[in-house]
Amino acid sequence: AFDTLGVEIPAPKLNLKKMMAHKDTTVASNVNGVAFLFKKNKIDSFRGTGKVISAGKVSVTGEDGKVEEIETRNVVIATGSDVAGIPGVKVDFDEKVIVS
Repeated sequence: AFDTLGVEIPAPKLNLKKMMAHKDTTVASNVNGVAFLFKKNKIDSFRGTGKVISAGKVSVTGEDGKVEEIETRNVVIATGSDVAGIPGVKVDFDEKVIVS
């Protein structure tokens, strides 16, 4: 309909490399921000695969394969980020849709 008014809009192009670079920068910024807050508040963090053994006890297999048992009062489980929407693009989510 715009073309009848003399307005010509070219088809959008996807620059995946630029898109992924932006995503990587955003994720790194968030990770660094959380690391700063953990350090500031004297919170220990562990990277790896965790398993709750019992109340107050967690086993963490680190990225290097080393297993460490930790006694704690509180646990934060960070499984990753949520889906980032693209402005103007609507996606219907349900239990059968996995978006990464």
